[in-house]
Amino acid sequence: MGRSKQFPRGLSYWGYLLAILLIVLYLGRLIILDPKHPLVAADALLSGFVVKPVWYLWLGIVLWRSKP
Repeated sequence: MGRSKQFPRGLSYWGYLLAILLIVLYLGRLIILDPKHPLVAADALLSGFVVKPVWYLWLGIVLWRSKP
């Protein structure tokens, strides 16, 4: 995605951010085991309610506007 000119560079960086947050969430749930721990809860809220919806909306807009 970062090498293609079809997608904006910011979208690929946003995807990297989302990937890092999801990996931290996975490892946090694997190691900490408590979903109420501040690190796990903040990461879940940030990735689930902010970063992921923005990424999906942005990706949808880019794909919608692209010419086949």
